[in-house]
Amino acid sequence: MSLLSDKNKPEPCRVCGETNSAGWHCGTITCEACKKFFLRNVKGDYLSLKCIRSNSSCVITKSTRTVCGYCRFQKCFQVGMKLNEKNDNNVVPFKEIPCSVCGDSSSGLHFGVITCEGCKGFFRRNIKLGHTFSCSSNGDCEIGYKTRNACRSCRYKKCISAGMGINNSKIGRQSNLFKQKIKTYMDNGSDQAQNNQQSYTNQYNPNSLINVQQFNNPSKFNRVDSQADTEDLLDETTKNLVKRIFHSYQVLESIQTRPNKNLNQEFELALELIRIHSDKCYSFISNIPYITKFSDIDKNIIYVNSFHPIRILQLISLQQKLEQIETQPNLNSNINYFNCDTATYEKIIKHFPVFEKIMTYFRPLLDVVRELKLDSKELALYSAFLAFSASCKGLTGIREKFDCNLELCNALSKYMYLRRNENESSEKLINIAPRFERLNLQLQYGIYEKCGEFLKMGYILDEYYKTIYMSQFKI
Repeated sequence: MSLLSDKNKPEPCRVCGETNSAGWHCGTITCEACKKFFLRNVKGDYLSLKCIRSNSSCVITKSTRTVCGYCRFQKCFQVGMKLNEKNDNNVVPFKEIPCSVCGDSSSGLHFGVITCEGCKGFFRRNIKLGHTFSCSSNGDCEIGYKTRNACRSCRYKKCISAGMGINNSKIGRQSNLFKQKIKTYMDNGSDQAQNNQQSYTNQYNPNSLINVQQFNNPSKFNRVDSQADTEDLLDETTKNLVKRIFHSYQVLESIQTRPNKNLNQEFELALELIRIHSDKCYSFISNIPYITKFSDIDKNIIYVNSFHPIRILQLISLQQKLEQIETQPNLNSNINYFNCDTATYEKIIKHFPVFEKIMTYFRPLLDVVRELKLDSKELALYSAFLAFSASCKGLTGIREKFDCNLELCNALSKYMYLRRNENESSEKLINIAPRFERLNLQLQYGIYEKCGEFLKMGYILDEYYKTIYMSQFKI
């Protein structure tokens, strides 16, 4: 059993998933922040904590751990944190562990591997000569504590395959976490301990609230590429939410790029194309389950402020599809907000240059999202998340909007974790939401300014246009 490579391997905090400062604290692997949080609250302060969503199912990650103290504290107990843990890590009875080479009682960690004194001495004596040994049989002699002296060549090979090495002999003082790994090895047996090490991160992931029963079945946390398989690992509530949002998302997958009617003015071309996109976004948002919590006025405010971010995400998805089928260079330069032909686009930006300006900021955002390799259900969930992330001036249901945003954040984080077996991707995706909002504000104000100019010039705008393009600002 070679443990040297695992000694300095960063272990994720079992509460929030942080790896930078995780160690063995209060009976489990945690970061310093979660250790201190637990110690602050365990003596009684936790009694005042309440779940911000009242359902005790908040996902705890590095970026969300400060949002809900109640669920964070419950997570501490779930992963086994306890007060006044006895420090029984100082002495490890190595003799209870079989030698990794011959199976005899081991005496300690030698050359990076738990071995007996005999194999330690054998390896030390022959470390420079081992490569010259030859086997009189087929090179597959059985090495046991009674037969280990029969073939030096096979014994030496067994030492190497177990992980012994001259550079592993001086590894310094072992941390409590490292000693705990040895204890795990003793408690479970060598084969099971090997499996435990391989699934160590999976077994104690920061999203254990996905399904508490999965703590006893770590194999379920192996990465899955199939969307159907990923869904099967979700709890029933989240699974139904994902299915419903994904079904609603289909309306955004194909949007025409030509207006349905003849237009009297060239500038109306842009407004009508935006209307086509915004109507599709409205259909999508109307089928998100949480939208029923809002009044009709608030629904319109959310709708008006969210269709640009959703459209931008659609452009990113479209660009990725183009890259899969196209081979020509500089594809990024071909995309535009309306995904229309060059002649139509030039007519639009003549009156609304903001659509060309925002592409400068769109391309770096495209690069970030492209790296995450989102599947269609992740795009659907993130579209819904963006709908409730936009700033909504005049909204009365601010608390409801926050709750919806958090629910969608949790669903997205759960799905992405189960698909990737890591939290960094979902955190990166959630953290770039403000960049979509900045593009949204630029588009809103750019359209508002131009519509104001058209009104001053005597053009008449439909009330629909005034509502979706000018209601965010004072006219």
